[in-house]
Amino acid sequence: VKYGDKQVNLGNEFKPTETKDIPEVHYEHEGGVLYTLALT
Repeated sequence: VKYGDKQVNLGNEFKPTETKDIPEVHYEHEGGVLYTLALT
């Protein structure tokens, strides 16, 4: 998950202004399988 040019990693902190835009989400997946992504 990326907000702009910043990668989201465990322990990273972002200011609200850094997360105002929609994040980019990329992950390896298997066809025919359902996934759930929760951003909190």
